[in-house]
Amino acid sequence: GISFFGLIVAAVSSVYLLAVIILLVNIALDKLWLSALIVVGGFLLIGVGIIAVGVTIVRTSAKELSETKSDVRKQIKQAGEEMKAEVGELQKIAKIAWPAVVGAYIGYRIIKRKIKSHREKRLILKVIKLEKEA
Repeated sequence: GISFFGLIVAAVSSVYLLAVIILLVNIALDKLWLSALIVVGGFLLIGVGIIAVGVTIVRTSAKELSETKSDVRKQIKQAGEEMKAEVGELQKIAKIAWPAVVGAYIGYRIIKRKIKSHREKRLILKVIKLEKEA
């Protein structure tokens, strides 16, 4: 692309070129209105040139943005398909594993209850033993 420094150099050189043309017209024709007309026309040409460069840059950026957008869409679509596949596999595993999970939970609750009742029995026996000693 065109660098910002290059654009500044081109703009400054065009202003100096316009100044030289204005001075030459003033010397040759000695008409101030014609010099002013040249200045206005020159700046209009400079403006059109800058706009043309800007439009070119915008077009290339828009094309790159469109390509990037399509790449992002493809990546999102691919990620979505991978997620669907993973969810499907997890659902299959969940259908197979849920009885084991429920059984493990019930076993955990039973063991917890046995341990609790064993502790309570031991505590009761300890209290009875302390009362007999007392």
